[in-house]
Amino acid sequence: MVQAGRQFEAYFVSYLLKVMRETVPEGTVTNKQGAYFYSFYDEEIGKRAAESGGIGIAKMVQEYAQQYFSSSPLEHSSSSE
Repeated sequence: MVQAGRQFEAYFVSYLLKVMRETVPEGTVTNKQGAYFYSFYDEEIGKRAAESGGIGIAKMVQEYAQQYFSSSPLEHSSSSE
């Protein structure tokens, strides 16, 4: 579950960087190769951020999963009705 939380956080951070980059005027690297570079760069920054503690998303996912999966399945089915 820890690994899943880190992967989700890495994806979220890299997506956040991608979206933020789209708001900045284009610079000198606006060709297809530059787009690939920034794509890989954002992905790597996301991974590194998640591995070094991140922004807390992995911890929240882990806590939620522990809370959700530690209770019995009957509690979930009766609470959703």
